[in-house]
Amino acid sequence: MNYTEFYVTKGAAANNLNGGGPRMGVDDGPVASIADATAVAVSATEWSITNNGGTGWGDSAVDDMVLFDAAGEKLSACISQLSYGGNANVILVVETITDWGPGVRANKAIRVGGAWATIQYAATTAITLKVNAAGDPPRVNIGPGTWDEEVTFANNGTTAIPITFEGYSATAGDLRETNTRVLVQPTSITGSAAVTVSGTEVILRNVYARSEVAAKIGLAVTGNYNTIIGCQGHSTTTYGIYSTGTGGKFSRCIVDGCGDAVGDHGFYVYGNSSIVADCVAQNCVGNGFYVPGTYCLVLRCRAYGNGTDGIRMDSSTALCVECEASYNTGHGINVVTQGSTVVNIIVSCVAWGNTDTDIACNDGGANRYFGLFTDNFYEDIHANLLPIGLHNNTTDNPYVGTSLATCVANDWKKSLAASGRGSYSLLLPDGLTSYPDAGAVGEPDGFPLGLRLAQN
Repeated sequence: MNYTEFYVTKGAAANNLNGGGPRMGVDDGPVASIADATAVAVSATEWSITNNGGTGWGDSAVDDMVLFDAAGEKLSACISQLSYGGNANVILVVETITDWGPGVRANKAIRVGGAWATIQYAATTAITLKVNAAGDPPRVNIGPGTWDEEVTFANNGTTAIPITFEGYSATAGDLRETNTRVLVQPTSITGSAAVTVSGTEVILRNVYARSEVAAKIGLAVTGNYNTIIGCQGHSTTTYGIYSTGTGGKFSRCIVDGCGDAVGDHGFYVYGNSSIVADCVAQNCVGNGFYVPGTYCLVLRCRAYGNGTDGIRMDSSTALCVECEASYNTGHGINVVTQGSTVVNIIVSCVAWGNTDTDIACNDGGANRYFGLFTDNFYEDIHANLLPIGLHNNTTDNPYVGTSLATCVANDWKKSLAASGRGSYSLLLPDGLTSYPDAGAVGEPDGFPLGLRLAQN
């Protein structure tokens, strides 16, 4: 997909007058800077802008942003046509941020292209950026360096046209599939977090949101249906990543060393119907992953060396699949919620070396467990368990349930009637005879378990 590209860089003019657009100018300055320009309304949403100096518009391009500095106000628009009316000194723009209103704006300075100076300015502007002719959504590329600013992404994209903010090092997109991120670390925070995503349909990639301000979160995702990829959240006094929005998707994210008290979890997943995949929570004072949200999926995640539980499932309905929890001070995986309507499902997970129980299922409800690999398993009610392939444990008459597909059907609340007794084994990934010590694995891609079940 070809995005309409925009940039934020440390070298841009501090007053954000450089404009922004598909291309940056020399030293991050504007592609064109015109001291004397006139803008005339040609329709309710379009303006023609004339370079009164007669020198044309240089390397300006369609979709470049225009900053028209009029009597102390900065009016943004987007170039939709070059050489408007056959005149190389005239461009056609579509208003984006401000209603320019009828009439003429004359003899004002104008800047085209270049890069903005602050992430917040881009975050505020992005919803109004014009998509290109193909209808592709805009992407704002955030340049390298340490950004000392509190940022809130409050504007909304749509499912068809989300708004993407992505860190880069040298060229746009070069940090994808890497462990490198652009650091946002404000020295002061007036809201709740260093970085907050409160809008909807926002994609945030390769950003490290770090807070060293007391009681302030690293990355807070409070809006619905946002996607966070390859990001890191850290707070020295509270949560690293805190999610309350519905339908959030988190992939290849990491929290490390968060909090200063037991209740300071690394990854707090409170929003319902969230997906957390291939993420890592390590060395946090509280739980690595704390999941009180309902209908959440925690997939291929790794919790290591946390001060309480590695993964704490405190929901009425959630699914934990192919996760690994090791060397946590509390339980490895702890299923807390009780009740006859409670259905948490733990599938093909590995836990070992935890100070407390590796996998604890303290419930009187209908939680289900498939294909667990652990040295230390605790259960209250055998009839509710499906302890298939348990390693180094003795269980009495384990039940074999119906398929996982049946288990998760009907919002995971369909009852699992025992379908007979039998013997199942847990198979390791191809080529492995035992699991390696994952203590040294710290990559934010999680620990690829690749577990399989086979009937003996």
